[in-house]
Amino acid sequence: MDTLLLLINALGKEKALTIRQLSLASGIPYTTALRTIKKNASLFSLTPIGNVTLAELSPDPILRHYLIIAERTARERFYEKQKVFSFLKRDIPEGDYCLLLFGSRAKGGGRKESDADFCVIGKASIPFKNFEILSGIEANPLYLTPEEYREMLDESSHTVAKEIAKNHIILHGEELFWSLTTWTRNTTGNNSRSSSSIPEKSS
Repeated sequence: MDTLLLLINALGKEKALTIRQLSLASGIPYTTALRTIKKNASLFSLTPIGNVTLAELSPDPILRHYLIIAERTARERFYEKQKVFSFLKRDIPEGDYCLLLFGSRAKGGGRKESDADFCVIGKASIPFKNFEILSGIEANPLYLTPEEYREMLDESSHTVAKEIAKNHIILHGEELFWSLTTWTRNTTGNNSRSSSSIPEKSS
């Protein structure tokens, strides 16, 4: 995944991060991250607060396309590393819904006996039983309507939806997921500045 997609993917999972935090979350060196943000100024909203700079995704409509590409790239890398999930990949039906893996398995970790936490947003019949038989991993699915997911994201307290937004692999339905999740749907941009005005030492 290239540098820009890594930065967008990391910020898509948070409402805002400092440049230093974004560098750590994406695994991109600080100076490279800052240079990439300045080069793609229309995709980011940056707000200086004291001696740090807070980065958010901009309301630019094209941003959702970058998020979708980043998610698909992350998914293919995940399948390469976690081949056991290919048993589910071939059985995922088409449809207007979203299927996500979250929790320890999505991070590439988890003990051998750990179950796999899935979230299905929308209506879909997923053959989890087939996956369990072929993989030896117990599936733990959570079913939400799109309205339930958005309501949970908007709650002030910690919710499973916020956990999913920050740590997930989208197995199907990137378009639906980002139409519900993109933090920029509430962004006004009134307090943001062009990234070209941010000094190199901001973090």
